[in-house]
Amino acid sequence: MDGTPIPLVAQHESWISLDPVQGCPASCVYCYLEPKGLTRKVPEASSENLDAIYRKLVESQYFEKSFVEEGSVGKNIPIAIGNYTDMCLTHKNRHLLLSLLRKHREYMPTVPVCIVTKAILDHAFLEEINQIGITIIFFISLSFLPTRLEKGTPPIEARLANFRRIASFPDLKAIHFWRPVTSISIPDQETALRRINELKDAGARASVITGLKFGHNLAKIFRLNEQHAFYAFFKKHIMQDHLKNEIFEQHVQEAILSAAKEQAYPVYLHTSCAVSYVLSQPDYNATFRKPHLEARCLTSTCPSAQRARCASFQRKFALPSEELLQQVARHLGIHRSMVAYSERKDTILIDRILDQEEQTYLTQATSFPVRGKNLLPTLEWVGSINR
Repeated sequence: MDGTPIPLVAQHESWISLDPVQGCPASCVYCYLEPKGLTRKVPEASSENLDAIYRKLVESQYFEKSFVEEGSVGKNIPIAIGNYTDMCLTHKNRHLLLSLLRKHREYMPTVPVCIVTKAILDHAFLEEINQIGITIIFFISLSFLPTRLEKGTPPIEARLANFRRIASFPDLKAIHFWRPVTSISIPDQETALRRINELKDAGARASVITGLKFGHNLAKIFRLNEQHAFYAFFKKHIMQDHLKNEIFEQHVQEAILSAAKEQAYPVYLHTSCAVSYVLSQPDYNATFRKPHLEARCLTSTCPSAQRARCASFQRKFALPSEELLQQVARHLGIHRSMVAYSERKDTILIDRILDQEEQTYLTQATSFPVRGKNLLPTLEWVGSINR
């Protein structure tokens, strides 16, 4: 078991994660909670009161990203509650979530909240959340894998039904989290097209797709446990795949994106792109810039109106100003000479090692990809915006 403590507040690739609850009663075989012993577990809530939790969030070094004025224009970066549990899968978690959302309204009413869940969200529960009056984005996690690989979770049809219920409330939005995407669940083009049509018919607005993601601890489980459901898959693909910390079969990705294009359905390769799409704002992870443009941005089936938002922002802030580079240096406590901009790479370069959270934070604060001399991993895996 991985004994590394889970922080209450952390800078993740797609949002700031607020984690006052740990443990999930479900048992999904690909889950990053398994190495920490947090699957098949009754969720345990922090003993801290809600005000203390939100004070720590506000005081976090990652929360305030508007120290760089031009980087913060037109962006709203969300808080995600409960990345080490499912906040909607048990009665106690749902009750606590409602209390947290009410506290969120007191402290930061304009900041959106993301909630990742595999639960059935009934009308009464959604009505209570909607009445709070803040923007909520539900990520409905649905991999289309066989039920035996996601024990303790509702069936596919029940989760699909969430989309129409959510759409009936003005402050609630929904995105389909398609993770992991593998040939186990999407063996061919026909299956990809059928799943895209099911999502559209269910009322889904967009999907985010990722492959089988893993850090060192989860990879160890996949590699050594011959009885594990992903043992053979991992062994077959780990030496072939081109990505770090992720197996994403190229033909599966292409099948889904081809089907999405045919059906004019938005599918994104970055979570932040989907969040930005439903919030009608430019992507706060700067996916539209050179390091990600070909592989991530243009590959996605992004609607033209959303592409126009990102393009307009990029034109307005084509180059980082001298003041922006000075602010980055001041933030890191380093000399201005250690911060440079490469126009060829369209990247801000820092002449020192950055940890994963620092690099993500600065990318979101500046709206430019940021890279240090080296990257010190601090989370379960290195996400695609930091590769």
